[in-house]
Amino acid sequence: MTGTDRNIVIHLGFPKTGTTTIQSLLDANTARLEPELTIAAKGDLTLQLRKVAMRAMHVPMARAFWMWRFHRGLKQLRRDVDAMTFKTLIISDETLFGLNPARLSDISSAGTYEDMLRALDAALDGYAPRYIVYLRDPESWKTSFYNQNFKRRRTTQSFADWSKEHDFETGPLQVIERMRVVLGDRLAVRQMEDDRAEGRFLGQALLEYAGLPPERFADLEMPPRQNESMAPAAIELLRMIHENPAFRGKRYRFLVRLFARNPELFAELPKPGNKDDT
Repeated sequence: MTGTDRNIVIHLGFPKTGTTTIQSLLDANTARLEPELTIAAKGDLTLQLRKVAMRAMHVPMARAFWMWRFHRGLKQLRRDVDAMTFKTLIISDETLFGLNPARLSDISSAGTYEDMLRALDAALDGYAPRYIVYLRDPESWKTSFYNQNFKRRRTTQSFADWSKEHDFETGPLQVIERMRVVLGDRLAVRQMEDDRAEGRFLGQALLEYAGLPPERFADLEMPPRQNESMAPAAIELLRMIHENPAFRGKRYRFLVRLFARNPELFAELPKPGNKDDT
């Protein structure tokens, strides 16, 4: 088949919009989605780009080198795609154009992704790829990002103090504006909350956009949610622990990993039953 006979849909995130869960859904149902859809969810197809895209975007002192590596990765991506047999290929990888999750809410960097996105799009010239990103309610998005930053030890601030430095009302929208400059109406924007509505599942909008018939949805395996947030009680305890100099460094990092990997430690205890219950 020629490029015009084959379709490509590229899922670009955004961060903290269920991307990991959606990729798990795609991986778990790769065989079930055939022959309509072929899946490449953050795997070998995009590995080289994933290694260098963010460096090419955010390491100014070695930008020429990393951009060379980025363009070399794009050429390899094109060769690999050309060698594949598919009707519609879904590529899901939020790192393909250097998007730094830590800067998604930074308006000052909102217009800096265009060259990277233009190069990605040009590398797949002839396929007319379509793109999709998910947005999220700004307040829940901010809470989730704060949780992620705390879990990865990027901040020890309180949520109130951290919130003053991050804008999820307009920051992501300005990133999308710059994306539309390059992609036009080939960029679809969906709300994460819409996929969580009753009778739907996270990732359904992506599959609909890729053209999967609705009658196929019932056959899909639903994976558990991935990359769950830490409990608020865990964060508050860690903030208190961090104030003690004796628990800085390795000791503090150990506790963060322990709490993140064992959410059951902070699960709400069941209420005591009535003494007369049997």
